[in-house]
Amino acid sequence: MGRQGGPMELRSVLLIHSDEIGWGDLRALLRSIPGLAIAGEAGDREQALRLAASHRPEVIFIGETVEGTCAASLVAALRRGPCPDSTVIVLARRVDPDNLREWTSQQVSVSAYLLWSELSRGLLERCLTVALSGEIMVISQVVARAIVSLLQGEARLAEAARRLTPRERALLPWLARWELSYAQIGAQLGIDADTVKVHVRRIGEKLGTRGGRAAVVDAARALGLLPATGQGGEQGGW
Repeated sequence: MGRQGGPMELRSVLLIHSDEIGWGDLRALLRSIPGLAIAGEAGDREQALRLAASHRPEVIFIGETVEGTCAASLVAALRRGPCPDSTVIVLARRVDPDNLREWTSQQVSVSAYLLWSELSRGLLERCLTVALSGEIMVISQVVARAIVSLLQGEARLAEAARRLTPRERALLPWLARWELSYAQIGAQLGIDADTVKVHVRRIGEKLGTRGGRAAVVDAARALGLLPATGQGGEQGGW
């Protein structure tokens, strides 16, 4: 990874993680690769931002979880601040759809998404060679298949969501208010509990879910029709 015929170019590396499992092995692998120098390690958001500003690392390895913050939002902050052009490599324990949505969103730019189970010196060297060129995001075949499956599933859900009527969409925020029964929701909308149940069943059929109210709310959140967490947002009438 260094230049031929002269002093080797050292690339500074920052490690960001909240647990220790696997990171000792990663340190050993990185130290075995010529041209890399571990500049520091951070265990939380504040420390990561401080070390990044101090060392301006060319390469950042980050785990899925960072104490006290969302790892994806931390990378976004690093991009806006001290590390706009750093190579960022995410290390994941498993392929998780929610994490993939965060890391592949337009707001978070990463250079590689790798699984711990696949990690080796050869993979790291190939990954760094490609990622440092800035030309493409590096992912393994396992992760690629998961992303394709995720996108296909969301495309099917999006098509199903387009079939919802305005009234069915208006009902969704009420369904996410778990403290309200069907009867209480119906009272707010001027319909009875049985009519609410009929709407829930029809929404579920259109979204391809089986499991009643909870499954409908989960599917609506996956589509962005409801906030990801908490209650359903602003409730309106019919």
